[in-house]
Amino acid sequence: MSRRIGAVTALLSTTIAAEATTTLTWFTPDGAEERLRLTEAWPARFEDGLPVRQLRARKGQRHLSGLWWSATMGRHLGFESWLERDHAMLLDFDSAVVGIASQPFWLSWRDSGGGSVSHCPDYFVRRADGSAVVVDCRPVDRRPDKDIAKFDATAAVCGELGWGYDLVGATEPVLTANVRWLAGYRHPRHDQADIASRLQEVFAEPVPLVNGASVVGDPIGVLPTLFRLLWCGELVCDLTVPLHAGTVVRMGLAGDAGGGAAAGRLGAVRRRRAPGPRAGRHECSAALERGPGSGGARYASVCLAWLRGDRRGRAGADRAVRAARRAARGTSSRRHVSGNDTSSRSRPASRTAPSRALLRGTGSTPRARRSGSGTRPRRQTPRA
Repeated sequence: MSRRIGAVTALLSTTIAAEATTTLTWFTPDGAEERLRLTEAWPARFEDGLPVRQLRARKGQRHLSGLWWSATMGRHLGFESWLERDHAMLLDFDSAVVGIASQPFWLSWRDSGGGSVSHCPDYFVRRADGSAVVVDCRPVDRRPDKDIAKFDATAAVCGELGWGYDLVGATEPVLTANVRWLAGYRHPRHDQADIASRLQEVFAEPVPLVNGASVVGDPIGVLPTLFRLLWCGELVCDLTVPLHAGTVVRMGLAGDAGGGAAAGRLGAVRRRRAPGPRAGRHECSAALERGPGSGGARYASVCLAWLRGDRRGRAGADRAVRAARRAARGTSSRRHVSGNDTSSRSRPASRTAPSRALLRGTGSTPRARRSGSGTRPRRQTPRA
C-alpha cells in the first residue's frame, strides 16, 4: 500500500513539474507570437492560427512538400509528404471537422536530463462538438525511438489538456482514391443549385449513380454537381469499394460519417495517362461553357466512358486531353476558312517558308554552297 501511494505521489509531482515547464508557442491570426502555459492553452483557437514552420523545398529532398486547398477552411494547408496530404484530404472530407491548422504550434519541454526538447505536430483539428485532436503523420516503419519519445510526450500533454491525439500511418488505398476523386469537385463552383435540388429528389431512394444522373439530364453536365454533393455529404455511397456506374447512391443521414464516397477506380486515373481529376476536368468544364466546338465535349465523353468502364475511352484519352488544352488556349490543329468552306490542314512552316539563301538574295541552297557551285551540286558517283 505504501509503495502504491509513493508511486502515485511521484507521478503527481512529475506531472506538476511537466505542466510548469511545458509551453506552447503559436502565431495568432494577426501574426503575433504567443507563448502559453498548459493552463492557458485550452481556450486558444489554434485552428485559426498561422503555421509556426515554413515548409521549404530543397534539391535532393526525399519528401514532397506542397499546399492543399481546404474546402473546410477556405485556404491552403501545408504538407510535407504525400501521407500528410492524404490525411489533410481526409480531414477536409470529414463533415465532423470544422477547423484544421497545419503546423499549429511548437510544444516545448525539458527532458529527464534537463535538455530542451520541442515538437511541432502536423495538424490541429477542431470538431463540431468543440473537442480538439492533434494529429501526427508518420509511417510505421519510419518511427525511430527519439521520435516515438516525442510522440508519447505529445500524447501526454494532449491528455492533460483534454485533447485527443492520433499518430496515424498509411491510409486505406480504396478510401483514399475515392476521396481524392471527389476532392476534384470540392470547390463551390461545382455547386449548381437547380441541378442539386433535382438530384436530391432523384436520390431520395437508393438509385444507381449513372441512372440517377441520366434522369436529371446529360450526365456530362450533371456528374460534377453529383460528385460535389457526395463530397459535402448530402449524398452518400459506399466508400470501401471503387465507384462504378452501378454504385448505389442515396441521401445522406445525420449519422453518416464523412462526406460521401465515389471512384476508387476514377481516383486511379490520375496515375495513368487517362483523364485526371485535376487539370482535364476543369478544362473540360471551361470548354463546355464556350460551346460544343471547343473540344470539351469530346473530353467529357471520355471521362464518362471511364466512369462506365468502357475500355474504348482509354484509346482516345490522350487525344481528348490535348484537344481540351488546345481549346483552353484558343488554338487548334486545323485552319478554318471563312464562310461555308471546309477546313483544310495547315502545313508545317518548314515546308512553306523560303530558305535562308533565298531570303539573302542568293540563288544557291546551303548544300550547293558547300559543294562549291552556284547551281545544283553534282551527284557523287560511287566508286567501283
